[in-house]
Amino acid sequence: MKKFLIVIGMFIFILTGCANTDQVQESESNSGKQNEEKNQNETKDNKSDDREASSEEEQDDSERSTPQMDIVEFGHVHGMGFNSEGSRLLLSSHTGLKVYEDGIWSEGKGEGHDYMGFAMAKDSFFSSGHPALGSELKNPLGIVKSSDEGKSLEQLTLYGEVDFHVTGVSYNTGTLYVINFAQNSVMKNKGLYYTQNETQTWKRSLLEGYPSQLKPDALAVHPDEDSIVAIATENGLYLSINYGDSFEKSFDGYQITAAYFDFDDQLWVGTYNGQAGLQRMDLNTGKITIVNIPDMPKDAIQYITLNPENTLEMIIATYNVDMYKSVDGGESWVTIAEQGKPTSNLD
Repeated sequence: MKKFLIVIGMFIFILTGCANTDQVQESESNSGKQNEEKNQNETKDNKSDDREASSEEEQDDSERSTPQMDIVEFGHVHGMGFNSEGSRLLLSSHTGLKVYEDGIWSEGKGEGHDYMGFAMAKDSFFSSGHPALGSELKNPLGIVKSSDEGKSLEQLTLYGEVDFHVTGVSYNTGTLYVINFAQNSVMKNKGLYYTQNETQTWKRSLLEGYPSQLKPDALAVHPDEDSIVAIATENGLYLSINYGDSFEKSFDGYQITAAYFDFDDQLWVGTYNGQAGLQRMDLNTGKITIVNIPDMPKDAIQYITLNPENTLEMIIATYNVDMYKSVDGGESWVTIAEQGKPTSNLD
């Protein structure tokens, strides 16, 4: 089977890299430039009249102008999720959090940390990654938590020691899962670990039925039943109902590019087998439904999230950093970002 993962990886490496991109802002308004040019051309005989005219023009320009929104670009996505009220989408990137609210993108709160392994819970988020340039925080971040959408961070564990890239959290219970790729001071072995008390203690999953040679690309955890966890791989999806102690394979024949449990016992899965797809599996019946998605040639879904207060509202992000929003359960879509540039800033 054609491995989309390799193509995606090369494309993302070339397109985005890992550079931190400074935010660009315009520092002068058009009206200010016009007034400066006008003042440079003033003559001594007409200073008084020109000042009065300039004042009237400034007032007219002020009345005609509209507030400018922040220029927000996020390059690529490291995770996303809605807050508990369903009013804001938080998106993590190399340059901090970005917020989507009422159709408008803006910069998130706090420092612009390089958030990796971002996992959104009901009243907080968990993340790993690297501190922003100029930050006093240690590198890497270990596992941090924020209960105020990034304004402040609490260092939970492995601070200055580990950068986790593959994590998942049970939205309503707060149980956190991580894939550990190397021994550290807390986890003596590689593998899947989970904590039900915000990293105070960890348990290692047995991973029976999961092929050890398969690289785990993404984790998803049921929002209420924290024993239900899914691992996305290039060769199918592996589902566990006992905290990762044993797994069963599903979606055979597909590369799984994304996985997400919603609030109605539905598992949403991004697939690829020559072209991108989105499927939904009912956990109670096992029925699988193919969901309509926008045309995305040479691309695939990387992240999926649903609004906890309105599960018909869904947002997907792709490897090419295009983002789409549906308010009817996937029947129709609108574009909200193109190649890491929010469309609300391109209007």
